[in-house]
Amino acid sequence: MIQETMKIVEDHGYHISHCFREANKPADKLASLSHGVEEIHVFNSFSSLPKQVKGLINMDR
Repeated sequence: MIQETMKIVEDHGYHISHCFREANKPADKLASLSHGVEEIHVFNSFSSLPKQVKGLINMDR
C-alpha cells in the first residue's frame, strides 16, 4: 500500500514532507478537535472553519 501511494504521488508530481505539529498549529488544532467526532466535516472555505482554527491562521499571517 505504501509503495502504491508513493507511485501515485510521484506520477502526479506531488511532494510530501513532514513538519512538526508546532510548525502547523492550524492542522494540529483541527486534528485535536476531530477526536471523539463521529461524523465527517468538510471545510470548503475559511469562514466554515472552527473559530479556534481561524484564529491560528490569522496569527500566522
